[in-house]
Parts: sequence; structure tokens; C-alpha cells
Amino acid sequence: MENGEAFIEEKEFSAAIGSSRRVLWVDDFPINNAHLIESFKEKGVDIDLSISTEDALSKISSLDYSAVISDLGRMENGFDNKFAGLELLKLIRKIDEKMPVLIFAGARGLGSRAKLMEAGAEDVVSSSVSVVKFVEKYAGKS
Repeated sequence: MENGEAFIEEKEFSAAIGSSRRVLWVDDFPINNAHLIESFKEKGVDIDLSISTEDALSKISSLDYSAVISDLGRMENGFDNKFAGLELLKLIRKIDEKMPVLIFAGARGLGSRAKLMEAGAEDVVSSSVSVVKFVEKYAGKS
């Protein structure tokens, strides 16, 4: 059940909001989420990966995403930016006020939950089960 793959069943992907089944996942270490990402792909959800804020914004401006998942801290331009996810969230809100954005982070993320929610995050989670529920809600089968 670790990584949430046991929770992804076909019936759970039956009611989606919107028509896109494409999710952008922003994380400088995407290998950490490989099993979960593969489980989504097996259920027909397109997961695009991005390792930086700059690349994520480029993809958001050119493709139709139903949601975005971001880590909170990541290496960007050789610098350990502990709040890169917050910065990305604020930039997304400038171009799309309604895009669902999930911050998938550890203790620091949960400790910054109020600030992230105020900036427009849909939720701040540390559990892969919560990530599965988020993807089910926004990118499940239409």
C-alpha cells in the first residue's frame, strides 16, 4: 500500500471534474514518486513531469492540465529553494485562479500549510493516499 498503488482502482476513476486527464507533477526528484506515477499512467491519466518552476510554467502555458502537484522545496538554478512550490503556486495563481494545485511535502510543508492554503493551494499533504484522492477528483475518468 505504500506509494498508494493499492488504492488506485478502476472504479475510483469514474467521476472527474473537467475533461482533461493530464496532470503536471513538479518535483526535482521524480524517481521518488515513480510507482505512484506509473499507477496513474496505467489508469489512463497523463502525468507530465517537470523538475523546475520555469519548466512547469512553460508547460502550463502550452498544455491543458486538469491539476498540478508540486513538492515544496527543490533545487533550482543550483540553489536549494525551500519554498519553490509556494513560489510556483503564486505564479500559477497569476495566470489561472482556479487550477487545482496540490503541495505534496513533508513536515515543513505541513508546518507551512496555512501560508500555502492562503496562497491558493487546494491542499497540502504528506501522504500518497491523499495524492491519489486528489488525482481521482481532478483527473479521473470523465
